[in-house]
Amino acid sequence: FLAAWETDRKYTPAALALVGLDLADQKVDAARATVGAVLQQNPKDSRALFFQGAVEEQGGNYPAAAEAYRRSTELDPTFSPALNNLAFVTAARLNDPRAAILYAEKARELAPTDPGVADTLGWCYFGAGLYDLAVKYLEESTVKGATSVRKYHLAMAYAKRGDRDKAKLLLRELLSRDPSLLELRNLSHDLL
Repeated sequence: FLAAWETDRKYTPAALALVGLDLADQKVDAARATVGAVLQQNPKDSRALFFQGAVEEQGGNYPAAAEAYRRSTELDPTFSPALNNLAFVTAARLNDPRAAILYAEKARELAPTDPGVADTLGWCYFGAGLYDLAVKYLEESTVKGATSVRKYHLAMAYAKRGDRDKAKLLLRELLSRDPSLLELRNLSHDLL
């Protein structure tokens, strides 16, 4: 990818692949520089704006991440990953779950079988205090593509809905499979 990008600075797919690799390696500054170079050439590249959002999200600049995701969705309203990430950042990082629900519902319309989208929609409902809806989508997300984070979200929704036994069972399962999840133990101490 580096050779392709160095050979042709207009070959955006190579540059965005490099951004993805840098993010995977926690090299936020390198990723920011590359995506910045792409956007300098074409400020209306919706995929580059999506990656800019991912860079800013990983770097902890959540307002900038939301703005980049928002601009990406304005340029391509059918790009569900940008809508999904915009919903998650708006709900979980900017503490506005009710506004995030609109983005998450649109992402769901575009990607109805994506477990990540179901998780985001459920987590938005959780943040808005709509626990029955949260459980519905979070259960779906764990059936289609269980991850520790999705199971944790589901356990928290169970707890808030009043299903403490289900929440405890799921949290204990998570901790037994991965005892390194100490922050999970701290966040859910009252349930264990």
